[in-house]
Amino acid sequence: MSSNTQRSISYSPMFPAETWGQCWQYCSLSDLRRLALVCRLFCLVCRPFLFRRQALSAPHAANRKNWVTMTKKMHNRVVALQELPTSPFVEFVREWHFVGAHGINVSERWPEITNIHILHDKWLKASAIFTATLGVYHRVTVLHLTDLTMDAEVRTTLESLTNLEELSLATCTIVARMGNPLPVKLFTFTGFGFPTTHVGPLHIVDSQELNRLTLGGHPDAEPLLQDLQTGPLPCLVYLSVTVTAHISNILIPFLACCTQLESIQILQDDSLCLWSLDCLAAWIPDPLPPNILPALKSFKGPPVIAGRFVRDRPVERVWLAQCLSQLNIKGEELLATLRAISQGLVPLNTLTIVPAFPAERCLEIFSSIGALFPELHNLSLKIIQEEPRPPVDTGSDVDDEEEQGVGGGRVCMGG
Repeated sequence: MSSNTQRSISYSPMFPAETWGQCWQYCSLSDLRRLALVCRLFCLVCRPFLFRRQALSAPHAANRKNWVTMTKKMHNRVVALQELPTSPFVEFVREWHFVGAHGINVSERWPEITNIHILHDKWLKASAIFTATLGVYHRVTVLHLTDLTMDAEVRTTLESLTNLEELSLATCTIVARMGNPLPVKLFTFTGFGFPTTHVGPLHIVDSQELNRLTLGGHPDAEPLLQDLQTGPLPCLVYLSVTVTAHISNILIPFLACCTQLESIQILQDDSLCLWSLDCLAAWIPDPLPPNILPALKSFKGPPVIAGRFVRDRPVERVWLAQCLSQLNIKGEELLATLRAISQGLVPLNTLTIVPAFPAERCLEIFSSIGALFPELHNLSLKIIQEEPRPPVDTGSDVDDEEEQGVGGGRVCMGG
């Protein structure tokens, strides 16, 4: 044997397999594939991580230059989807992410490209295999579906996934609206500008198990809230909701059922531009009834309604959000908001002001913050310089940035 020949390294005695796994659980797929080639031990350790997340996306980005490459990749995905459900590796799958075509046909988009229909056919085959075999992945805990029609077959499959904890439906058409509720802990329901012709009650998640709920403007948000508010929501602690005209009348009755809610995020539907902050202020009563959100600890939303959610509640963290209709905030409006959110039951710990305010009100606003929130630990805000100051030649070596101070920048403080 040549003296230059290196002996193979035995990694087994170094650390237990569990230690290697803890080191690599957040590695990228490419890194995991390289590690799996080192030795048999590493291959066994990496295998669960290589298969834990599965994804399938429609060829939205196909064009004249890449369609051949995408066709090859889609063919390989079809083969993998056919083999995985019957292999022992199916036990390692914990997440599935599916993005549908949303009615987009690459053959119709690029009719001048010969044989591009092959890519479309491969996609149809892959999506059909996904819906047919989804129930095989019985250890899946996270499922994200985009642009998928939930018919009776798909709904039955979802009900069979007994380990499912997180479900996200984005621009999905819900045809099978009634059935056994899914006992998921995290549910996301989005679909901005997404039309639907299906009406009626929507019974899809179990209100007794739901822990975190995100509603992003889906037209079926109203029947969903109507169904959830039929009983208490004892486990719901987080809510993020985009308020639209469809749910404006039902939002407050729904919040009355969220007695354990600790964190709320109120978003404005800027994408549709159908209503203004004045409408939002009109939809949220002032004052908010005391029986609504008695355990609230964190609020994120427009300044115009912040005081209503903080007043007489144990709110510790406030995030004054920015929206398209209010990129900046006037000094008087900000001062009024600060006075309103100072009326909570506990001292404010964290304050974030995203809308920028004029620099000339800086001292007044800082003084108010110091007086109103003496126990504040974290502060983040933005100051705008409405009229840039002309450069002044002082003959010193002071940098321009240091001379102009914080105008136009974000200031973050923590204690």
